[in-house]
Amino acid sequence: MKNIILIIAILSMAMPLKATEQDSIVPLDEVTVIANPLDRSSTTTSFTTARLTTVNIGQEPSHIFKHLPGIYAMSDNGTEYGYAYFKIRGLDQTRINVTLDGMPWNEAEDFGSYFSNSPDLISSMHHITVQRGTSSSASGTSAAAGTISFESVNLYTDTVSHADLLYGLDNTYKASVVYNMGNRKGWGFHLKATQSGTDGYLDHSQNHSHAATVKVGYRFNRGTTIDLLSMNGYHTNGLGWLGSYRSEQDLNPRANGNLKCETDNFYQSVNKLQFKSRLTNSTLLSASAYFQFQTGSYRMDLDNYMWRMVDVASDTTGKMYNYGLTHFLYGGNVFIYDNTLSFLELTAGVNAYGFQRRHFMDTSNHDYVRNLDESDLYDNRGEKVDVTALLSANFHPTSKLSCGFNLQYRFADFQYIEDDVKYKSAYVADADGTLVEQRSLWNFLNGGISFRYDFNNSHHLRACLSVTNREPTRSTMMFGYESATFVNGKPLYATLRPEIVHDVEVGYSVNIEQLHADVNLYFMKFKDELVLTGTYGENSLPEHINADNSFRTGIELSLDYEPLPGFHLVNNTSYSKNLMRVSEDSPYRCHVLTPEWTLDQDIHYDYRFFTIGAQFNLRSQMFTDIDNTPDYQLPVNMSLDAYARVRFFKDHLHLNIRLNNLTNRLNYSNGCTGATGEMLYVQQSRFNMHCSLQYFF
Repeated sequence: MKNIILIIAILSMAMPLKATEQDSIVPLDEVTVIANPLDRSSTTTSFTTARLTTVNIGQEPSHIFKHLPGIYAMSDNGTEYGYAYFKIRGLDQTRINVTLDGMPWNEAEDFGSYFSNSPDLISSMHHITVQRGTSSSASGTSAAAGTISFESVNLYTDTVSHADLLYGLDNTYKASVVYNMGNRKGWGFHLKATQSGTDGYLDHSQNHSHAATVKVGYRFNRGTTIDLLSMNGYHTNGLGWLGSYRSEQDLNPRANGNLKCETDNFYQSVNKLQFKSRLTNSTLLSASAYFQFQTGSYRMDLDNYMWRMVDVASDTTGKMYNYGLTHFLYGGNVFIYDNTLSFLELTAGVNAYGFQRRHFMDTSNHDYVRNLDESDLYDNRGEKVDVTALLSANFHPTSKLSCGFNLQYRFADFQYIEDDVKYKSAYVADADGTLVEQRSLWNFLNGGISFRYDFNNSHHLRACLSVTNREPTRSTMMFGYESATFVNGKPLYATLRPEIVHDVEVGYSVNIEQLHADVNLYFMKFKDELVLTGTYGENSLPEHINADNSFRTGIELSLDYEPLPGFHLVNNTSYSKNLMRVSEDSPYRCHVLTPEWTLDQDIHYDYRFFTIGAQFNLRSQMFTDIDNTPDYQLPVNMSLDAYARVRFFKDHLHLNIRLNNLTNRLNYSNGCTGATGEMLYVQQSRFNMHCSLQYFF
């Protein structure tokens, strides 16, 4: 199989991507935010408004990112709607910094970045930048794997409105209306209303989502604006994360390891007030205040979890839990950009937020709980303060050479609260098993340097060295439980050791009339990386442990070749080697759920009023357990898709048709080892299709 993949990759090197370019900050009236300047530390892919309109069908953003090199996506229900996740270089979303207009999107305790609470998010976006590699140029959680920067709709340049209808197999649907008023006497207004859903490919894995977004702003002059953004979403899901046995799938291809009673529902509200001003011709200011709120709960049948994940003989409790979560996040940031000196660009800023999340066993609805006793009940809170200060400089000693420098100071303080008592410290076992009292407080200094040399307008060489640190997640500290275990009157944590990554990258890009190509080499060296074990905790989150040493290294290739006008051959390929060593006396093994190969090949033809194309996506096999047991691997995932877009009535009406998994192949997006030693798999949808209509006005 490796030889086949290698041949495909070599052949497709004659084919290519249009997306990797190192952007710098542009004038204020052309951008939404100046908070996260790119540090030139790795390749970046930009999704502009026009491109987003083409690729967006209301799916989770994860399924758009998976077409880039080194990224693959997973889905809980087998479709592109509902819970989905993506990884960059095998690192999950807890190591990917996600921001919206400079505001942190990752939740502060476990650093997850979920989009299921914000269906059809992309319809309210002006620009998305995906940056692979370690970065210290963004606020919020550590960017060990990469940075995703969302910029919300530009009230003054995004003037096209549209209505969308989509329907497909598994009763998948989306209906949305987007209205962009444009600039009217200085005022701008954006409104989006969306309803979407699916029955899911797996049994009882349905998703039903609703979202409303409003953005309103006023432009005092060309250099000064103020705007208010409010994004609100609600969803209900049938869960499908647990996986099912092959024997169950032989009887029912849509078998779901989770039970019908295991569901969730969440509401999320994201709000931001932002002021931007041109202080001088060369100095820009951005200041924001933001507030986020989320509430909801999810259910777990303990018998089902124990039978599949822990011990077959333990399915005698008859218990079902309803995990309740409610959190608040409030903060703000100030950033200043200056290029008074033509050869020097400076960006400085600070972002600070406070976070509080309540964790409780929700017993308010007896349909959601069963056979609980007093020992099952808990009610605790986590509080966190996060402060980030940033300084970025780009120096141009010559017209061809650019030098970049980034420095980030980050302060994080977590406190566990139970019975109104705040615990600023906890016990942690050292290497000898001795309990040591430590504070859950961290001070990190992250940074990087980069160089870029432009041989001419078409050929560019870059290199960088960067380092970043990240504290453990709450779930990891709590051994995968929702409340702490106490020893000597203090919480007992699994670990408080932060992980450190050093990243070296070298890249070369070519941009000529018919060919856009980029190749990137990287080597990421970790200390105390929190690696996946291949198991899940009782809170349904993946479990991690600190590895003594680990590294990830690879090559990423992006190409877009246009041999004939309108005919494009686009390829995104990555190959990597990813090894870890849990302790000094243990051997190196492959990282869990980390493929060596990812490949996305797209061939399409644009002609006047229509586009037709085919796409092939591949993710190589990967281990599902930390011991790299040969029998515990997810097989190769391959999908061949076809699509067409036809434009009518002077481009006002678009008809889109997409056929997915034309070969009807059985693919798995996720998996783990069950209690019996057999594999549990999460299947993806076999052949499916959907059609959509878009009307632009």
